[in-house]
Amino acid sequence: MHIKGIKSGIERHVERSEGEWLVAEGIAVEVPPAADAPKTPAPLACALRWTVTRMARSEFPCVNVVCGHCRTETHYIVDAREPWRRKEFQLRWVNGAYVKEFGGAANFYVWHRGQREVIPPAILEQVRALGIPNAETAYVGTPPLEFLAASGDAIVDQLTIQNGGKRPADPQPGRVIQYMTGQAIVKDT
Repeated sequence: MHIKGIKSGIERHVERSEGEWLVAEGIAVEVPPAADAPKTPAPLACALRWTVTRMARSEFPCVNVVCGHCRTETHYIVDAREPWRRKEFQLRWVNGAYVKEFGGAANFYVWHRGQREVIPPAILEQVRALGIPNAETAYVGTPPLEFLAASGDAIVDQLTIQNGGKRPADPQPGRVIQYMTGQAIVKDT
């Protein structure tokens, strides 16, 4: 609450309970906010935002789930294995019995605020509109970077891409480790 002292004319921001007491005692008056003053934003509600995009290099459909309040972020890539994922299942223990839980985009869910949030039908329609990649043409040539696990070393990642998705061989151990393990020391030529 913003108040102005009656005798001193000093304006200040105080807690609402304190400001109400000062106004009731006749010590201060409440100052209304200026007309052009920006409104304080409402607190963010904890809600999931579902979007469908295409991956940057492979152009596979990707379902993105983001909550701006609790900073939850999840992605599901629809690749050429999607028809098989619909047939695969896991046994999950529910109410004292095992239940078959099938995979695929239609059964994709996220745990949020302690509840199981399933994919909305409108998002599922967008995924179907983008189509499922063909298994025969999707993985031809060098695999896209988004399918490779990044090592944190740009040179190793680039060599992995050039080797067709296989990690490069580790370099020969140096002199110190050769000495510590009792190996014959290889001299530089």
